[in-house]
Amino acid sequence: MLKHLSGFFSQAESRTVGLIFSFNSIMFGNWVTRIPDMKTSLELSASDLGLALLGMPIGSILMMPICGWLINKQGLGRATAIGAFLFLLTGALPAFAFNQLSLMAALFVYGINTAYMDVSMNAAAAVTEKKQKQTIMSTCHGMWSLGAMVGSGIGSLFVGFAVSPHVHLVSIAILLIVLLSVLLPIILKYHDEDASDSHALALPNKAVLGLAFIAFCSMLNEGVIADWSAVYMAEELESSPFLTGLAFSGYAMMMAIGRFSGDILIPHIGNRRIVIAGALITLIGISVALTSNMPLIAISGFACVGLGLSCIVPVVFSASAKIPGMSSGEGIAATATIGYTGFLLGPPLIGWIADATSLSLAMGSVAILAGIMALLAMRVRL
Repeated sequence: MLKHLSGFFSQAESRTVGLIFSFNSIMFGNWVTRIPDMKTSLELSASDLGLALLGMPIGSILMMPICGWLINKQGLGRATAIGAFLFLLTGALPAFAFNQLSLMAALFVYGINTAYMDVSMNAAAAVTEKKQKQTIMSTCHGMWSLGAMVGSGIGSLFVGFAVSPHVHLVSIAILLIVLLSVLLPIILKYHDEDASDSHALALPNKAVLGLAFIAFCSMLNEGVIADWSAVYMAEELESSPFLTGLAFSGYAMMMAIGRFSGDILIPHIGNRRIVIAGALITLIGISVALTSNMPLIAISGFACVGLGLSCIVPVVFSASAKIPGMSSGEGIAATATIGYTGFLLGPPLIGWIADATSLSLAMGSVAILAGIMALLAMRVRL
């Protein structure tokens, strides 16, 4: 693994796209630690919060189908830069919400920019894979997980020291924008040679539909852990403020370890076995996290979920970027249109189910998707 990582970081283009992934998740990781504060300060019920969180998937779902077309039109390098800057510029918007509607509106804008940055940076990773003739997608997603761990850890400190959400998130956004500016000369070099024959919309066809549904199941689990793990720790287990963000941090840490190992393990184990094993580990992790009343054991369970999910999306996105007749951006956008629907639609659905039953039962229901992923992996060509 160390040899692979050394090669990854020694190449400017792979190192830069990896850092872009981490900037995305550092911003997102800081945001998720403030969700309980926003729920409290705006006096929202679980279902109210769930409805507000729906703004993000609406924005992303509307944006996702045209991302491939925009990337082809603007050029991959320019699109990656624009997507990253817009994402970071709007990253602090939710902290300025003053009611449920304004929070939903802020997350709608954030969701639009999330979609554009996600598709462009994944396309940049896929193009870099082709150029360097080695797998780097899992490592790039490992950088995302590492950034999420760092971001949620930093966010937990801001929460613990009672720093206001808007000061917290604005400070992080400014820092990341400055760092991103330094990388611009390399970012603008990304180019997809298959981008000439493009379509206005990137919608899933038969070749990518199975991949897209695996991504949907995996990313719905990711979205639920991201948006609700801190709330679960705070409300169900009544853990200290310093521990609430560590559920997501532990999850992200193990996901990072799995993804940094993925580009070495996947060629030896095989895509299909990686997805099936990951689904089973995810099921075990969710069960542990939600059946213990001890915060540290729950954190361990969430960490296990991170390990299980770690390589599933990288496998699916790499496969999507190689669909014949489609550019890397179009293939990834087509899969991501359904995949990110799960990531972003899952959290508000959990809020509604939680109000009708309990948060534990609502979060536990997503375990069913782990079994679905395993079944799909047995039939889909990966």
